[in-house]
Amino acid sequence: MQWESHIDSITKKASKTLGFVRRNLKIGNKKAKETAYKDLVRPLLEYAATVWDPYTANEIEALQKIQRRAARWVSNRHRQTLCVDSILDSLNWPSLQQRRKKARLEMFYKFHHGLISINSTYLPKPSDSRLRSKTNNDLSYDIPTCTTRYRQMTFFPRTIPEWNKLPQEVVTAEDETLSH
Repeated sequence: MQWESHIDSITKKASKTLGFVRRNLKIGNKKAKETAYKDLVRPLLEYAATVWDPYTANEIEALQKIQRRAARWVSNRHRQTLCVDSILDSLNWPSLQQRRKKARLEMFYKFHHGLISINSTYLPKPSDSRLRSKTNNDLSYDIPTCTTRYRQMTFFPRTIPEWNKLPQEVVTAEDETLSH
């Protein structure tokens, strides 16, 4: 099972939406442009991304390319010689990959604390307390063994090592702190 066609569909839809917004929002107001991008385009790039989060460089780049085009438009800096990373930094926009990682960790937090139910035969098991010396928190999980790269990049095998590296105060934080 590959996500390439799904990601291709998402990028095409987001690109068309960004083009529509750019053609129809003919104002110089940076805040209005940023709001339009964040409300109309970025949700297309992130909807249910905890499930299909890409791991290949081509797929990651295809999604990020849309955000880079939006950053140039929002900041009104279209010259190709300008570094888009500096534009993204000035807008204080994290990469879509960073946002997907945060969303995966938030989803795992909700799973761990019983705020959501996931029906799966592959539910992770909490680590044995004797083996927790390699983790940063007491709520760590065993990392599932995977024989294929595809399985290794699915939600639980990919998220658990990141969860295990989180500090104790983050994994035990109250739910309200997730939104901050």
